[in-house]
Amino acid sequence: MRVCTKHCTMSGTTLEREKTLAFDAAKEAELLEEFFARKERIAAPALRLAEGETVVVDVTDISWFTEGDYDPYPVLTVLDHLDKKSKTFHAFHTLVKQRLKELNVQKGTRLYLSYAGERVKNKATEEERKMERDRYHMYVIETPESLAAAKQEEKPFAW
Repeated sequence: MRVCTKHCTMSGTTLEREKTLAFDAAKEAELLEEFFARKERIAAPALRLAEGETVVVDVTDISWFTEGDYDPYPVLTVLDHLDKKSKTFHAFHTLVKQRLKELNVQKGTRLYLSYAGERVKNKATEEERKMERDRYHMYVIETPESLAAAKQEEKPFAW
């Protein structure tokens, strides 16, 4: 890999400039990989599921969203198995964040995501109703490992 010296403002011959601008190709490749991963995280469209919709995705990156007025929350960059495109899944809902933590989701984790829609809390307080915080968004989130573990724990129904 060569560095462009055409627009270099350093004095001296081209060879001297190339020596000054020499770099470690392995380190540069690593930085470029990180740059493209960051670009993918920032530029990927949001994954928005309609009620009843289910997707299978692989987590390619996890970062924290810390901007704005809300508490930090995880943002997963995922590869959608259906259209093979990268998308971001903003895990700002409390139940989603808790489930992802419970599943210990990491880069490389396969997720089955399903949005079951908005639900009304069973025991919402009067204050929650007034503030319109008596509803939540219901997601079902599993991994291959959590599904296998649930199947092993199944027992016959005891009458």
